[in-house]
Amino acid sequence: MASLAVICGGFIALVLFIFQTIGVATHHWYVVELLAGTSKITIGLFKICVESSLLDINLCYTYSDYSTTQDLLNIHYYAIGGLSVIGCILLFTTMIVAIVGCASTRPGRPTVQNLSGIWFCSSGCTIAAVVWFYVTQYNNSKTLLSLTSLVEVSLGYSFYLVAIAGAGTLIAAITLCVVANNMDVPQTAVAPVVAQAGPQVIVMHTGVQQQGPAGYPQPGYTQPGYTQPGYAPQGYGYAG
Repeated sequence: MASLAVICGGFIALVLFIFQTIGVATHHWYVVELLAGTSKITIGLFKICVESSLLDINLCYTYSDYSTTQDLLNIHYYAIGGLSVIGCILLFTTMIVAIVGCASTRPGRPTVQNLSGIWFCSSGCTIAAVVWFYVTQYNNSKTLLSLTSLVEVSLGYSFYLVAIAGAGTLIAAITLCVVANNMDVPQTAVAPVVAQAGPQVIVMHTGVQQQGPAGYPQPGYTQPGYTQPGYAPQGYGYAG
């Protein structure tokens, strides 16, 4: 059965993925209002929309449609868009990892560690995109367009959704990292050692006393038919 951390991780990944996908796909990263709200321009990562109550228009353009918007296609734009999309892809990857972890019978600790690692990468890309956008695209536009009191520049809900997704992913990654460190380490099964039968060596001990060759007197041994020098036979009729 999947652990509670894996199930919660999959649910959190789904919510964060929805937030970031909506933020990246919509065109409300920042809003430019003209003439006290009579006209409004909303700018996103992929298109720019113009709304005007005076002219009764509501049109959207891509960055490559007009020469004025093509000037925004610089290194900052590609970096922000690329990092945001990579963050979405990594969040989608964590969803797949969580689903596979729920269907697996293996211990949940490796799955939780994988979720935490991918989330760290995703949050890094997303937070970098948000900070980069605020410092370059938004800050430059606000400085340029706020020279007159007739124009007001503000951040839109798309920016806040992506920022929430990046911060939430970072918090979730740190939390899962702590949870994984407190989980039990899966035990590795050790194969039993089978003793191999080998040739048995039988050592036989004998108690037979070594004797010298028959017919020759050996020192320390009594041979039949020989009398050791210096010893007299004991018995009746002999003096000791």
